[in-house]
Amino acid sequence: MSGEVRHPVLLRLVTRVSHTRAPVAVGALGRPRLRGVFKGNPSRWNLIPAHARRLREELLERWRRIEDLVSRSELNVAEGPRDSQVVVIGVGIGYRCAREALRRLKAQVRLAKVTTPVPLPSKFILGEVEGRDAVLVVEEGDPVFETMLKTLLQEVGLNTRVYGKRSGHLRATGELRLEDVEGAIAQVLGLGYRRPELLEATVKPPPRPPVLCPGCPYRSVFYAVRKAVKRLSLDVVYSGDIGRYSLAVNKPFNAQDTLIEMGDSVGLANGMSHVLGGRVVIATIGDSTFCHAGVPGLINAVYNKAPMVVLVLDNWVTAMTGHQPHPG
Repeated sequence: MSGEVRHPVLLRLVTRVSHTRAPVAVGALGRPRLRGVFKGNPSRWNLIPAHARRLREELLERWRRIEDLVSRSELNVAEGPRDSQVVVIGVGIGYRCAREALRRLKAQVRLAKVTTPVPLPSKFILGEVEGRDAVLVVEEGDPVFETMLKTLLQEVGLNTRVYGKRSGHLRATGELRLEDVEGAIAQVLGLGYRRPELLEATVKPPPRPPVLCPGCPYRSVFYAVRKAVKRLSLDVVYSGDIGRYSLAVNKPFNAQDTLIEMGDSVGLANGMSHVLGGRVVIATIGDSTFCHAGVPGLINAVYNKAPMVVLVLDNWVTAMTGHQPHPG
């Protein structure tokens, strides 16, 4: 589809999918394609205002075409009784949760599986919703599909009630839980439902927060930093970053006061160093993250003469995700 419509297609992984484990049979790997072709076409690739205005119109037309394609896609299907007055729409992994919940409730309800939620496969959805009393949307994350569905039904004048996270039938935070989906379906259908009782263990295991690995050089680095800070009686703010060293937020190091995104340690330290008076700001960043997103912040810090310490932890590799090489 991406090649056919000349538009990027994104595959969205939610936490539950990412944590799935299963045996995988790997076939022969194809040779990587290392050569490409570029044909100059400034009217397509050069977004000066004159081109951008026309391309915007083309984009909207392409989006309408994509909406038509996903409405007819075999990736979006429905099952169950056609005369059901309630339809449950499972979006992505939400379909699996809804299907299992309906099986456990022994409920005969129409179930629609939506694999392509954005843009909304409107024709497919209207075909499933029209003439029904209510819809329950089961989706991970924010109620994006539920909100778009309400907009669509309002535009076409359908009064079908829509339930989901916005209505409070499902939790607005956290991952989907089967018990929550069961409860929501039972509530919409007017069924009696009692949540399964959880068995409490008589012995609670000791808490085991993630720690820096045995032999990790960051242990000695943070030990040395804390020792120097104590010896000099410094009032320090630790600006942390994404990487294995993020675990220094825990005891006994307590050396990550902020941690937001890749490269943010240098940028945040830059700002804090100008406004926190006599406090010393120490930015901690790994070598791979430094190459990825820390360099622009450091250039800015040097230009603005930011009084701060930048500690680059050099592994020679991208340590956290598999020892890949990097420009360092």
